Amino acid sequence: MDNKVTKSRLADFLSYEWILMIIIVVLSIVGWNFVYTVAGVKLSKGQQFMLSYDEYLTSEFGGEFITLAAQDQRFCYDVLQVGVESITPSNEQDILSIRYNTRDVDVLVTDNSANKDGTTRLKTIIDGYRCWSFDQMLKDGKSYLSKFVKNGIDYQSDQTVVYNYDNMDEQKIDSYFLTRQKGDNRFRKDEQKNQGKLKERKRIEKLCKELKTLDYLLTEHKDIFVQYKRFEQLLSKNPDDKELIDRIQYENVECYALNLGALTDGEYQPSDFFTLDGSSKDLAIISFNYLNDQPDLQYENISVLNFAVKILSNRLDGFTA
Repeated sequence: MDNKVTKSRLADFLSYEWILMIIIVVLSIVGWNFVYTVAGVKLSKGQQFMLSYDEYLTSEFGGEFITLAAQDQRFCYDVLQVGVESITPSNEQDILSIRYNTRDVDVLVTDNSANKDGTTRLKTIIDGYRCWSFDQMLKDGKSYLSKFVKNGIDYQSDQTVVYNYDNMDEQKIDSYFLTRQKGDNRFRKDEQKNQGKLKERKRIEKLCKELKTLDYLLTEHKDIFVQYKRFEQLLSKNPDDKELIDRIQYENVECYALNLGALTDGEYQPSDFFTLDGSSKDLAIISFNYLNDQPDLQYENISVLNFAVKILSNRLDGFTA
């Protein structure tokens, strides 16, 4: 039987089967894309960290700030992507609202200077979005770590026990890790799981220290924060709004933002990374609260905010977490 491939036979095959060949190529491409998508690591919202600059702010040095934070190991092993973004002004749509709704803005640098009517952009954002006050960060963080406290240690009588990693039960941490990372392709083999457990322990240990640092700042250096009672500005513009009157009763004056103008004498100046019209004195950093969407990695925000205080001021000089 003559099975020899010749030019004439190849030409005949292509002339009759070219449609089949195209279909095979297309299916191959689609198939490989499907395999890649299924096998690849899918990033959750918490595994992506975004530092955002509000409208009109200069963001060209934001990448340098994020790089310094990464070099200082401010992000845990589970944060796989970090970035910097500028919120572009638009007359047609509210870009910040879009980014907030898609959970694509974690920490925002914004303007706290007063407008002609006395309002500020910062307070407008706090009134309109679910922002994470520093006071609430501390409460939520301590509650989160309490699940890992060793049996026999009374967390209820002294919540600061979570600041000491020696009070954490590593078996509880390991068990929690296996549950929350179930199905993650990075931790399929036993060796990978064991390495992951060690990384998870480091993540918890880091959070212990970050919370202790935040507690210290809120206690000893409250002047570096912007304190505000949510809905106060909104109510001043709508004094007869019964719904607002009712809602504000449940609010307290809290530390909602980090006042960049109060940070001085650090290794860097705030204006090295954050400016509006060449100045940083009226700028502040706030955090959005996505705990319902990212109950574990939300706490990376605390680490980044503490880092800003560390390099932009002398407020943490001599302090050891």
